[in-house]
Amino acid sequence: MHTVGQSRNLDQTVVCPHGLRVAQQGHGESVTFMNHGCSCAVTELLIPLLRIMTTELEIRRREKEGICILDLDGHLTIGPSEQQLRSNVAKLAGGGATKIILDFADLDQMDADGLGALVYCHPHLLLLGGGSKLLSLRQNHIELLILAKLVSVFQIFTGEQDAIDSFFPDRQSRRYDILEFVEEQEKRA
Repeated sequence: MHTVGQSRNLDQTVVCPHGLRVAQQGHGESVTFMNHGCSCAVTELLIPLLRIMTTELEIRRREKEGICILDLDGHLTIGPSEQQLRSNVAKLAGGGATKIILDFADLDQMDADGLGALVYCHPHLLLLGGGSKLLSLRQNHIELLILAKLVSVFQIFTGEQDAIDSFFPDRQSRRYDILEFVEEQEKRA
């Protein structure tokens, strides 16, 4: 069985070529896909596909050296996920946590609306004396930032400690080098 986070409340039942069902059980906060005994290639491909179709965004909060780190898991796309991020950041900022690192390591997908949520959160935190830093972006996330010409707006880091250190003026930190990324993409083209 495979369990995923929040769902879009889709009812999914798929029948593999051998007549065995791959079914979604549950709605709302948790969804479980059950493979009723078949291990054919079609079934093995369907479970991850169904997971992608129903996963929204899970946000896990942790703290290190007084800095709030939000681990993003799932999709930051049009719909509830972008509002979920905005409301989480607003709630944290209202409680005094204005220095936030958004960890993208487990974020599968981000679209323009998800990027809009980042653009909304960043100046809000800056006005309160904090800020947001982006950590562990994937290639598709960086490409979206470049396309939207927002690379210079956000500080991007590959290492968690570097992102944390960036909030402390007396510490040195190494930011992600976007120029290296662009040059590497040009070499591949």
